[in-house]
Amino acid sequence: MYDAYPTGFDLVELYASAGVELSPKFNAGQKIDSAIREWEKKTRWFPFLAGASSTRVFDPPGPRQHQAALGGIRGGGRVLDLRGGLISLDSLIMNGQNYTQGIQFWMRPDNADLQGEPFQEIEFFTPIMGPPQCIHVMGRWGYCAQVPEDAWQAILQKAAYESKPEVEFSITNGVAKVDDVTYASGSVSPLSAQAEQWKLKFETTAEDYRRSEF
Repeated sequence: MYDAYPTGFDLVELYASAGVELSPKFNAGQKIDSAIREWEKKTRWFPFLAGASSTRVFDPPGPRQHQAALGGIRGGGRVLDLRGGLISLDSLIMNGQNYTQGIQFWMRPDNADLQGEPFQEIEFFTPIMGPPQCIHVMGRWGYCAQVPEDAWQAILQKAAYESKPEVEFSITNGVAKVDDVTYASGSVSPLSAQAEQWKLKFETTAEDYRRSEF
């Protein structure tokens, strides 16, 4: 587990382990940032790595969710889809009233935090109704507090894969080296086999973490 995402330095080190000496002008940090965005898009966790506590607002769940009937009152359901992950809850306020966990609502799935997974739903004791965006949920949003090893590696390898065209251009124009060989011709693709492995690692791991839609 890692406390943070991989960095540009980690990307440089990965290429070094593949025998590639990068140009000093290579923007490794930018590649990592792009890979993180793609990871969150593929896995549907926004964010994936939880930060500080923040508040998100929701309409009451239920059949009147998208109706402006009854003077704007919505709801009638009991289960609120958080449309993301919540690793810890600070407070739930509805219509200005603090709700009590374990009495007025429950976090679902049961014991998700004990299994190292995020909560994704809130089940209320009774059907609820109210105006739009009357539910305020405060907590740490995300899939995890630390990045799992396989996810960390997948993001790093995605950055390496997306860097391949730029790196190979440098290699084939004599700016970079592979195993101490400086390439002067643009007719070779020395990273193709390795890059396909990086791509496969990202795609299979992202699928494993993909958030299911309720």
